[in-house]
This record gives sequence, structure tokens and C-alpha cells, in this order.
Amino acid sequence: MSVVVVEITDAAAGAAKDRTRQSLDKAASRGKITEETAVATLQRISFATDLGMLKDRDLVVEAASEREDVKLDPFWQVGRLLENDEAILACNTSSIPIVKLGAVSGRADRVMGVHFFMRAS
Repeated sequence: MSVVVVEITDAAAGAAKDRTRQSLDKAASRGKITEETAVATLQRISFATDLGMLKDRDLVVEAASEREDVKLDPFWQVGRLLENDEAILACNTSSIPIVKLGAVSGRADRVMGVHFFMRAS
């Protein structure tokens, strides 16, 4: 499966790629995945600054700062550029009403809230 990571700046996209590479390398060094899997996984991930790179996605997970003014504009933009009417927009928020994000996206029936937790290893 191909993945697109969109960041605000080229520097942030580069840092995201570095963190992803480090995480995959760590998993390989611990024997959780092979080095070949780590390399192949990183090759399937694109890092960009253009929201337009998301237009063909079936699932978009937003994880911007927990500020309403920062989240609303990307939801508005992505909601309009997605080519697949069935595509889902997910938001990692605990304080902003999902209904509000759904309304601004123009696809309220395809917006959901999600949370991700890291397990200490």
C-alpha cells in the first residue's frame, strides 16, 4: 500500500522521513522486520508539502496541532480535492467537535475521529 505524508514545510517533510527511517531501522535491528521489509516500506511512502498529493487517497488521517484554526483549513481543502466520494477523512483530535470538521469538509458522512497510542517498548 502506498502512503503519502504531507507536512507544512520541506524541512518538516524531511524530518518525518528521517523519523520514519529511524523507526524502521530500529524495528529491523530488533528483528521485528527484515531489512528488506524496512527498505521496501520506506519506498512506498512519499513525503510532500502539497495537499494535492492526497487527491487519490481512500483514507486521509490528519494529525495537525490541536488547534481548531489549524485543523479547519486542511479539512476544507482535502474535503474538496478528494476524487473518491467514498474516501474517509480521519482526525486525531480530542477537543474539536468531529461534526464541525465534517461540516467544513463538505463530506460530513465520511469524517471520523481517531486516536493513536504508542506502546512503550
